[in-house]
Amino acid sequence: MKLFSVSSWKNDHITYMDSRRYVLLRVSLALIAIIGLVFSVINYHRGLFLLATVEVAVFVFCIIILLFVHLRPKYFSLACTIFVVMTFIFGVIASSIKNADPTIFVWTGLGPLIAFFLLGARRGFLFSAFTVPLCAIFFINSHPDLPLVAYLNVIIFILCVVALSMYYEITRADTEAALILDVEERQKKEAELRIINQNLQDALDHIKTLRGLLPICASCKNIRNDKGYWEQIEVYIRNRSAAEFSHSICPDCAKKLYPELYKNK
Repeated sequence: MKLFSVSSWKNDHITYMDSRRYVLLRVSLALIAIIGLVFSVINYHRGLFLLATVEVAVFVFCIIILLFVHLRPKYFSLACTIFVVMTFIFGVIASSIKNADPTIFVWTGLGPLIAFFLLGARRGFLFSAFTVPLCAIFFINSHPDLPLVAYLNVIIFILCVVALSMYYEITRADTEAALILDVEERQKKEAELRIINQNLQDALDHIKTLRGLLPICASCKNIRNDKGYWEQIEVYIRNRSAAEFSHSICPDCAKKLYPELYKNK
């Protein structure tokens, strides 16, 4: 079953690559919606009402986008951008809440990972280069009592996620481009082979061959055709092959028909 209508796409390669992003978007929305709902309940009982409210908003927003891409799949590229911006906003808010557990900053690593795959290497890098430092600044400002090694650990972890995500997206895009080029070359060769085969088939269709026993008259040399009529040998062969006849007289017949021409020879 197709994930969405492809009538608006230009070719199958774009459909293939975008369908993978479409699947990732839907899976990410579903997972983050569930996670947001679970953590909103947990943080509500912990007394973190602001964070719980944000997580409920994340749940509602994910459900809305999920319904939108389901009903309007051809606009999923817009939904990707909105979803990535939403993860950025949530990361900033979560990093700036002072009473939140410090490990919440680890969730910021999902932002670049999703951004690179949904938006591509260039837009994903621009998003990560802007959001990760901003979230780090808000995190350090909201958790001033943490030791320096804790800041270094979380920041280096996020930077490693960004670097690996960017490397994966670049290599994935190069690999897919190479595969697409290989498929196009193969399709081109197959099309050429189909043309050659068609030309050979057309040539074979025009070739007529003579097979079996030919009933030929021992006197006049006429040949009896399939319908029982007698035809001149020239007509019979011409109608059943690509051969054409040009008439001449052999030397023996010339002596018999025109003996006067050979008297002095």
